[in-house]
Amino acid sequence: MTEDYLATTPKTRLRFPADLSAMLVISLVALLSIFLPVVRTSIIRPVCVLAFIFFVPGYSFVAAVLPSRSDLAYAPRVLLAVTLSIIIVPLIGFVLNFTPFAITLVPYLAFQTVLTIILVAIAVIRSARLPENDLPLAELREALVRD
Repeated sequence: MTEDYLATTPKTRLRFPADLSAMLVISLVALLSIFLPVVRTSIIRPVCVLAFIFFVPGYSFVAAVLPSRSDLAYAPRVLLAVTLSIIIVPLIGFVLNFTPFAITLVPYLAFQTVLTIILVAIAVIRSARLPENDLPLAELREALVRD
């Protein structure tokens, strides 16, 4: 019985798209640049922290809700990511205001990082069901492979 089920069930392979890996890398570098004194004075800190605040939460949300390239092209995806980040960031502060942690640096960073990881995990699971050429950065990947 289980052999028949396994034979008829399509196997989906989890792949980690480059755009979602970049969201996690930006989050990690932003966290490190805030807490490590060596990176605190470099140009990496403002660049990564601004991306962490104004792009990462929105893009992770868009990737979780609309994983396919046919759902939304890349330029509107980026614009929607920035807009949603501007909406999500104050909502995180609003939620933290009613917790015993209050709105301070460490709880805010923890909450946004956990939210980003959850949204990226949802996006990875949803994108695993899509064909390889239907992922958002498929055209860029094809152009790099050809050259």
